[in-house]
Amino acid sequence: MTVTADALHTQRKTAGFIVMEKEAHYFFTVKDNQSTLKQDIEALSWEAFPPSTQNSR
Repeated sequence: MTVTADALHTQRKTAGFIVMEKEAHYFFTVKDNQSTLKQDIEALSWEAFPPSTQNSR
């Protein structure tokens, strides 16, 4: 399962619940008022995270 949520839900507790309890993936919106998180994401080397080849259900 994949969960999408707006910026209101972009919180560690919410992400942990989705991943650990529900064993799902998530897409969250990150806005400018989350400057540290936004900077961390922008600094990622996306080449280190190739697209998944796993089939979705």
